[in-house]
Amino acid sequence: MFAMTVTTDSNGNAAFTMPSPALYLKGRYITATATDVSGNTSEFSEPMFAQTSIAGRTFTVFNTNDSGDGSL
Repeated sequence: MFAMTVTTDSNGNAAFTMPSPALYLKGRYITATATDVSGNTSEFSEPMFAQTSIAGRTFTVFNTNDSGDGSL
């Protein structure tokens, strides 16, 4: 999960740029919510298609262990 704080204008709008950690892979969708000072959250935003130059990765699962290489 990624979080950042922004200040909205009187209409509740804010423009921001979010750094793109490697976990956001091309072809995935990103959504956002807003949380007020009382901890109340908004509905989800419209999904935004992720654009990145990071190559996709393939993971092969070959056991059902809880951890370790090839585990599920």
